[in-house]
Amino acid sequence: MVAIFESLPLELLRLIFSMSCTDGGRTVCCIRRVSKTFRDASEEYRFRSVALDNISSNRTVAAFIDSLNGAPFPRVSHLFVHFVQPVERLLIESLFETVSESLDTLYCIVGDVVHNRSEPCYVSQALWRTRFPRLTHLTFRSGPRHSTNGSELPDRYPSLRSLHVSPPTPIHFIIGHLITLNFCVGASSALTEVCLLGANFRGMRLANQIPSLKATCNSFRDQGLYISLTSPDRLLLPRSVQRYEFIPVPGYVSVGESVTKDMEGLVCSTLRAEPLRTVEEWKQEWLKMLDAHYAYV
Repeated sequence: MVAIFESLPLELLRLIFSMSCTDGGRTVCCIRRVSKTFRDASEEYRFRSVALDNISSNRTVAAFIDSLNGAPFPRVSHLFVHFVQPVERLLIESLFETVSESLDTLYCIVGDVVHNRSEPCYVSQALWRTRFPRLTHLTFRSGPRHSTNGSELPDRYPSLRSLHVSPPTPIHFIIGHLITLNFCVGASSALTEVCLLGANFRGMRLANQIPSLKATCNSFRDQGLYISLTSPDRLLLPRSVQRYEFIPVPGYVSVGESVTKDMEGLVCSTLRAEPLRTVEEWKQEWLKMLDAHYAYV
């Protein structure tokens, strides 16, 4: 069977591999072990989609960066990265800088061990300070203590169309909104869809909270939220955003309450409550996104 495939023109082999190497690197790793012909034909797709699971050491990040720097096609278009243990700041910055120019989608999951440390989270800081010119979708899972002043770094995501933000535990939806804004201020008019997961609406009517998006964040400073957005108009989403969705956690929202409200062209919707997602659920969502993306390429 291998001999039959190896007899195919190289262009046809590349076409086959381009349609099959869309699962975070597992398929292309298997293909590269078959033969030199397969290895050469699949080289272009070796790093197209990469899943870095359970990063727990500096060595893992350094090895991946070295592999990219030594590859003839070092372009990473889709990246899923999950940090379960702290990694050195310079390595995290180097990782994002290395993939930034070609990255199209990014799922960045910060584990609970990293989140619960008292010092700042280098992952979120590196994300806010790195420019991703081609990034169209960003999903980020971390907590409020990892925030910084993103307003000082505009135009970091000029192609970003879709932004999803999730905390590791349920948080007040205004605090989640402020975290989301740190990414929004780096986006351009391409951003049209924003989703905040894990919002806590317990004891509040959702319809009454939507106007609170225009409130200042001064009253939240004492809660350990390190975001310096002090002007009321800075709390508004970019005008390009057409849809803003909230996904509350069961038990943190009034049963059966659902709201869709139009605020001057911005449709705010509260979707059905769901539990906070696991890392594996985030990864499966990312893989489904890749399937949908390459189904139309």
